[in-house]
Amino acid sequence: MTATKFAIFASPVARVGKAFNVFVAAVDDAGHLVPTYTGAVHFASSDTATGVVLPPDYTFTAADNGVKVFSVTLQTQGSQTISLTDNSVTPLTGTATVNVSPLRFFNGLNFGDVGRVFGGLFRHGF
Repeated sequence: MTATKFAIFASPVARVGKAFNVFVAAVDDAGHLVPTYTGAVHFASSDTATGVVLPPDYTFTAADNGVKVFSVTLQTQGSQTISLTDNSVTPLTGTATVNVSPLRFFNGLNFGDVGRVFGGLFRHGF
């Protein structure tokens, strides 16, 4: 099985300046997890404001089993995208859209345990 894209899961809403988790999985065309993926990835965002925190470039290891959780902080209110690319693989990409809210009382959504998030998705495909 060969990874052809990334499935990226993030809270659909995030708070300005507050870190939130982004779950990334290397998947094949059918949406099945590719646990052998070991490529190097680069993050980008449509939010280019000062204070945006994206993960540094990362190389997946065999121990990741094709899945990794990263922390992201966005700064600009409104709809923003987070994208991930592995340019060594024709390119392998994935994108998630997050609505960034200025509300002080919003703390983001907690997806909890990665297994709970991905479990049903990989059993049934995307």
